[in-house]
Amino acid sequence: MICYEANIEDFSYDMLWKTFDEVLPDLYKIATNGEQKAWEVSLMQIAKVIQKSNLNTNVKVYLEYKFDFCESRCDVILTGNVKGVDKVLVIELKQHSTFNRVSLGNDIQLLTGKTGRGYLGSQIKRYINFFETVVQMQNHEKEFEINGVAYLHNLKRSTVIKKELQLNKNDWTVTGTNLKFFLHDEHDKFANYLNEVFQDCEKSNFIEEFEKTKNKRGFKTVEVLKNKTNEHDIVLTDVQMKLAKEVKTFVQKVEDNKKLVILEGKAGTGKTIFLYSLFLYFKNLKKYENNTFIMARNPTYVKNINLFLEQNYKFNRASSVETFKEAKDQIILFDEAQRLTMNQVTNAIKVAKTVIICLDEQQKINAKDNVTKQWIKNTFKSIDPKGSIYENTLLNQMRFLKNSEYITMVESLFSDDETFIDNSKANIHLFNNLNEMHFDINNLLKQNNKLSIKAFSINDNKFEFKTGWLNTPFSKEEIATIYYVHGLEVDYVVIYIPKGIEINNVNYISIKDKIKNNRLMTLLTRALIGAYIYCKDKNIYKIIKNKLGV
Repeated sequence: MICYEANIEDFSYDMLWKTFDEVLPDLYKIATNGEQKAWEVSLMQIAKVIQKSNLNTNVKVYLEYKFDFCESRCDVILTGNVKGVDKVLVIELKQHSTFNRVSLGNDIQLLTGKTGRGYLGSQIKRYINFFETVVQMQNHEKEFEINGVAYLHNLKRSTVIKKELQLNKNDWTVTGTNLKFFLHDEHDKFANYLNEVFQDCEKSNFIEEFEKTKNKRGFKTVEVLKNKTNEHDIVLTDVQMKLAKEVKTFVQKVEDNKKLVILEGKAGTGKTIFLYSLFLYFKNLKKYENNTFIMARNPTYVKNINLFLEQNYKFNRASSVETFKEAKDQIILFDEAQRLTMNQVTNAIKVAKTVIICLDEQQKINAKDNVTKQWIKNTFKSIDPKGSIYENTLLNQMRFLKNSEYITMVESLFSDDETFIDNSKANIHLFNNLNEMHFDINNLLKQNNKLSIKAFSINDNKFEFKTGWLNTPFSKEEIATIYYVHGLEVDYVVIYIPKGIEINNVNYISIKDKIKNNRLMTLLTRALIGAYIYCKDKNIYKIIKNKLGV
């Protein structure tokens, strides 16, 4: 969210002649005294740097930029276009004259508030990563280059040397990422760096274009995880970051007994992304690197997701755990744990020091999916009565950022919630005529032929699925079973509901066959943008029609 935007000339004027309740009126009303004082000091320091530079008026300045999912705001962002490349500088300003310590990755830990602590380099990298992840997923047409800068205007180089922070002049490498670091009395050096970055620049609309993607965003799991080998490169919400810290602390606490971590969450809450970030964290620690494994039962899911993962960071099939032997400090992480067999869960608990599972019992899609959270806990306690259990729930539905109305409507279809939802925004299309549905989908593909669309029947199973119901213009490759997409996403789903489905006597979808009910909900939650439902069952058609208000 843009809180302040100006060119260099207007920014300099605002810093000289305006008060901060005029510069940042909305934020100023809710800011603490500490934040207000920090602006008065730190923003004046960056203003001095900019005044010393030779930046032209094409450079844009953004103050206190607010990212999605972040409680914190980025202090300053500068943008400009140099020879067709959008240049973006993410700048964090700090008044600290010292810091607590240097991490193994050469990051610095600062006090935040009275009792909090945070790593500055990791925060800057997170902002950069959020920009890069979203922009790449939205196929940004222009080249772009995003760099991070730390400006600690009260920190002296003598303190940096004493505390053994590794800087090469003003170059700062944090866990493999190159950043810049400017210190006390380095206005000129910082100004010269800005001159180099934005020399002869034209205007850039990078931030404005980034803002426009808000109504288009949706997080495909494979796009977020693609080729990632470091947990810091994966986008998590602030809430998830705190949850990850709790899990890491729990797992690494020195105890002789076993540990079990249970993480629940509805579809779209980022369970796979969150679990994979934990996997990377432990995999990259020397203590656990050879004994950390991430698994899922569904072989199609494992095969599909592994196409996007680096060689030493791939999923294993859950069946392999039945051959594992007990090993010291072994960590086994399970995705889609509601689909595991009892033998797989039991052996994992026996051989591992820690088992971490993500599950959603509403996504049981096969009659043989018998594992429950309570059964897992009981089994764990029977194997190690003194073992420790940590439980939590993921809430934020990251996948549906692209269309939050969509998931709200999907949930409404399966509940007695009568809250009005605008279906024109929810983007769920209901048909009882196949030709009419074909016509609509063809028009959609004419507008955008790059959309990923998969079609499913709720009656299909793992071994056999029919294609005749959908007919032309679709090829067989566009029709799939639920096992193809479970745990992953497409832009649109097409779902076939045949005749003769037994339902309960309520005003929402409640299929007597619980597995079919779960399948329908799970399939609908695979979509990032919307759904086409071809329903031949008159009773279910009537329920959906009433819910959609069409």
